Amino acid sequence: MMKVLPLCRAFLRYRMIRVILRSKGDAAMNTKNCPHCDVVLPEESAFCLYCMNKLTEEEQVTPIKRIPRKSINKWVFAALCVVVLLTAGITVLLLNPKNEQPEPPGGTNYKKYIGIWDVDDPGVPAHIYTDGGIRLQILSVKDNTIRFHLVKVSSPPANRVAQLENAAGEIVDGIIYFTFKDDGWGNAGTGTIQLNNDRVYVDVKITDRNDNAYWDLLINTRFKKVEEESVSIEYLLGDFNIVKNMLGSEYTDERINDMYSSYHYDDGLVLAVDPDTDAVRNVSVEYRFADNKAKYHYNTLNGKSSYEDVISMMGEPVYSDLNHVIEKIITYEIQGKGVKFFLDEDLVVIGIMYFWPE
Repeated sequence: MMKVLPLCRAFLRYRMIRVILRSKGDAAMNTKNCPHCDVVLPEESAFCLYCMNKLTEEEQVTPIKRIPRKSINKWVFAALCVVVLLTAGITVLLLNPKNEQPEPPGGTNYKKYIGIWDVDDPGVPAHIYTDGGIRLQILSVKDNTIRFHLVKVSSPPANRVAQLENAAGEIVDGIIYFTFKDDGWGNAGTGTIQLNNDRVYVDVKITDRNDNAYWDLLINTRFKKVEEESVSIEYLLGDFNIVKNMLGSEYTDERINDMYSSYHYDDGLVLAVDPDTDAVRNVSVEYRFADNKAKYHYNTLNGKSSYEDVISMMGEPVYSDLNHVIEKIITYEIQGKGVKFFLDEDLVVIGIMYFWPE
């Protein structure tokens, strides 16, 4: 064994000498000395082939540091949820821009029911206050509340009147529900008005009857529309605070004199109100400068009606002056109130006045 080791070292020295001699012929070859035995070695040598010692330390492997996973802040998470919800909401609006709701019976536009409705019978009298009959007038629609007048007049000569003036009902799925404490004869009850496009069905029940009443508002019948959106001045003689629910408070002008405060509305309507009692004493309509000559009327008579229309519906007047040069007047008295029709030279209605006699 001792003889073999010197032979190995001699062989290694021979190999190193050959490497060094070969490196001398290579200009790019760099060398270094072994720090243990001072043998000349190539610069890239990692250990000495002569003394068998390592020339450099083993390369240390740097472990990869694992970055700890941080927990997400709860406020950041909440903000992300809000963004997701807003995005979903905007998407819904874009897909359904009209925000359409299911249509109730008769459609969503309940304002189309505003107007006058008479009993669905071709034999119904034209003037209910003199000939008897039933009439419904739907006045206004706001949110789920509908205001209306409902009147029932007995046949002549008694012509008893039971009515609800400027009543209010709640509409649910195309049906108006209402209650009342007094129909003009001390009777109380409940009622419904079912809306069905070109027809409405009215059902009124008396739940608390006045034993001394000679008339009531008991109704169970179907109605058809006879006038489009309009207002009957027959219902405007009353408390101004109630009348404003029907007309709205946006009058165009207010004038005050010694007796009354006058409120001017569009299309020629003027109300004379007692400032002490807030009672409407006089209602007049001037059609000559009105854009809509049919908006305000008395018993369907308006700025499009003629003298023949008035006589046909109202009968013979208590007073008439058809010889006046500027305007002709015919006057009626209905249930203690006065009605005047003003006509031009062609006998076309140019104005109506409905009033309490002084």
